[in-house]
Amino acid sequence: MIANREPLPEICLLGSFDVKRGERVLHADDWPRKKAAALLKRLAYEHRLLRDQAIDYLWPESDITSGLNNLYRALHSIRQTLDAALGAGTAEVIFSFEDGILHLKDTVWVDTAEFERLCKNVASETSEQRIVRLNEALVLYRGDFLPDDRYEDWTQLPREALSRLWREASLLLAKDYLDRSDFSAAISLLSPLLSRDPADEIVHRELMRVYALSGRRHDALRQYQACVDALASELDVPPSPETTALFDQILRGRLSPLPDLEQANIWPAPAPVSLDARRLSLFTGRKPEVDTLSTILRNASQGHGRTVLIAGQSGIGKTHLAMETLRMAAESGMAVLLGAAYEQEGRLPFQPFIEAFDHFLAEKERSLKENPITHFQRPGFSDLQQEHWALFRATARFLLEITRDAPLIFLVDDLHAADETSLLLFHYLARQTRAAPVVLMATYRIDLPSGAQFNALINALYREGLAETIMLGALPQEAVKEIIEDILQGEASEMLCSGVNEITAGNPFFTQEVTRALLRLGKIERNGNCWSLKSGEELSVPENLSALLHQRVSRLGRNVELALAAAAVIGREFHFEILRGIGILSDGEILDALDSALAVRLIEETPMGYRFHHPLIRRTLYEGLSRVRRANLHTRTAEAIEAIFALRPAGLSQRIDALAYHYDLSDRRDRALPYLIQAGENAADVYAFEVAVDYYERALCLMDDLGLHDPSRRWRLLESLGWWHGSILANTPKAVTCFERALALKTGPDWQPSGRDVVRLHCGAAVALITAGDMDAAEAHLQAAIARVDEGEDAPEYADLLYNLAQLHWHRNDYQQALEAAQRSLSIAERLDQPEAIARAFEMLALVCHSLGEWQAGIAYEQQRAELAGADLDVTNAFDVHL
Repeated sequence: MIANREPLPEICLLGSFDVKRGERVLHADDWPRKKAAALLKRLAYEHRLLRDQAIDYLWPESDITSGLNNLYRALHSIRQTLDAALGAGTAEVIFSFEDGILHLKDTVWVDTAEFERLCKNVASETSEQRIVRLNEALVLYRGDFLPDDRYEDWTQLPREALSRLWREASLLLAKDYLDRSDFSAAISLLSPLLSRDPADEIVHRELMRVYALSGRRHDALRQYQACVDALASELDVPPSPETTALFDQILRGRLSPLPDLEQANIWPAPAPVSLDARRLSLFTGRKPEVDTLSTILRNASQGHGRTVLIAGQSGIGKTHLAMETLRMAAESGMAVLLGAAYEQEGRLPFQPFIEAFDHFLAEKERSLKENPITHFQRPGFSDLQQEHWALFRATARFLLEITRDAPLIFLVDDLHAADETSLLLFHYLARQTRAAPVVLMATYRIDLPSGAQFNALINALYREGLAETIMLGALPQEAVKEIIEDILQGEASEMLCSGVNEITAGNPFFTQEVTRALLRLGKIERNGNCWSLKSGEELSVPENLSALLHQRVSRLGRNVELALAAAAVIGREFHFEILRGIGILSDGEILDALDSALAVRLIEETPMGYRFHHPLIRRTLYEGLSRVRRANLHTRTAEAIEAIFALRPAGLSQRIDALAYHYDLSDRRDRALPYLIQAGENAADVYAFEVAVDYYERALCLMDDLGLHDPSRRWRLLESLGWWHGSILANTPKAVTCFERALALKTGPDWQPSGRDVVRLHCGAAVALITAGDMDAAEAHLQAAIARVDEGEDAPEYADLLYNLAQLHWHRNDYQQALEAAQRSLSIAERLDQPEAIARAFEMLALVCHSLGEWQAGIAYEQQRAELAGADLDVTNAFDVHL
């Protein structure tokens, strides 16, 4: 009967030598004669042995007669041992010896043969088939081939071949898992390969790739450093160009996490203020706020948008609450966008919006060229203010298009630190999205001096009823007690809790820091399961929280302190590549320092690098540096940015603001000037004129500090400031001052402005003065301009001057003189064939004719202006002064 048939024998050579039959196992140590076991091992691998081969292998020094006797005794021992251990007749079904040839029976299963069969020809199979086969194969590879016979000559080649096959199978299977985003499976396959060969550069590369694609960028950098160390110690060689190129890709963020990760709905932006949520119950002490936000999210899902402001002092839990709100929104199916403004750093126009849009587009595998700000298509208006509003409208359309698929929540973290243009855009979006399924959310601090523009935004949102403000106050003592007991992992006495609550004023971040300090300094003790203050100890906090935070960093060691102090100079967020470029420590020391800081949550990883867990940590480290040391680190940071990004395809164009910021605070401030000017130009290109003004004014102050005369450059800066203040920002006194400062610059043999340049600036000052109602001062500028005009030259500036002169006469009710000036302006504009100048002249003539009572003539001029202007020609800039 089949049911009574004995199971077939199996021989295992990988990891150990075992012979099995059913439930019975014969181990290597169970063999009474090692020569007999050695003969079966070789037969099991080679399947066929000649009599002379067997003799030569086991008894190479014996003559033929002695060799044959030894062979027969060994075969007898094999039969006896197999039958005794595994059952009668086992030897007969395992091998035969006929005509001087040893044969392994075909019915015997050998793990090496099965392993080789499973690993063959898998490249041509589908991924699913390959995963099944390779997993079966790797289960068989329990270890090296016959590890107890490592020094037997005949085992060397099979051992190496099988080890190579195991490595190739592991790499191939890891690639299949990587393609499926099963990162943990890929890592578990690759890591053992390095235990076998620490200098296997290909495996190091694959692990770097897996870590980077899984979002573990720090581990990817650490793996590169392990590769460098292993190659140096084992082979005394540097990494190959392929490995360094991959490292460079990871540093530059070109190898980013795959978009279909489980938590792709939320960008893992770290929270500046974060309770230790691993064990704390949800939102300790914040249930009313959570309920409010949950209601707002539900209303948004039904098409009712809202702007929500979460306000409070530093450390109170604003960002933690906001980030948890994003998680709730993502779980309900809402689209999630997150951007942040950063304190104490260069002011990049629209930074939180650009960051949020780029992350969203990358997550959705869409082109970054769809970013409505960085790739805004200019409509071609002559009025920059109109183009400014066009950019705002494009941004609103971008958000509203997202809501076609799902309601949207957009968080701007630390709104108080945003540039003026971002504040204007936030206000615009708050108005435009209130009837859409959009929750516009922002956090801001109330314990910092705020700028006029930010205050204006908050007041406008309140006045217009656009926003709901959630003001986070101190936690109740019960919540403080929960935090303390969570950190101590035990009950805390009422006296200890009330004392901590008193000195931290219910601030959750401060509560955590003070409790950890008490524990670290040994000021508290556990009696049973209850923690209390030690006898004789006073409950106190260091002189200030900064001292406490600095102590928290310094106890991790000098290298951690050096690395984080340099990182604090780089910014709230920092890249390993830049920190490495500063040159304070070796790569390995930097990674060790970052490991230590990550372990205690001083910093946290981001998709592109690292970020200080709380802004107070960064501020403490930054302000703890001496002025000289700080300036030197700013210089080294800027130099690192230049060295790293200068040779990249985009060059330094994306780093201009950072370079302006760092060099302006450095001990080489002279290098800041071109970057400040370029940053101003970049800001103006995206209509962030408030930011552009700030950069240009800083450039002028720097020129004064450095004693740089350079009138040509000063002229260009002051003229731009004059036009921006006058035409865009409606700051007439500032505009006039800038124009007049430029006109007052000393000329010399090396530089003097052209007559047309002088006319243009006098006209700019005159327009600003007419707008302000100071006609006498305007006339003085226009007369000065007339004195510089070459009437024989048809120049656009002359047409503009006559137009401005007509404006002045019209405002003074000198309509006939206004008419003559406008007609002369029209004549020059027509000869130059400049449609905008012609349209302005027609408009002026229409105004003058209406004022003279010549209505028909005025209407005719107006019709000519309308026919010329049409739908595309914008001349609104010409009319503002008449209003």
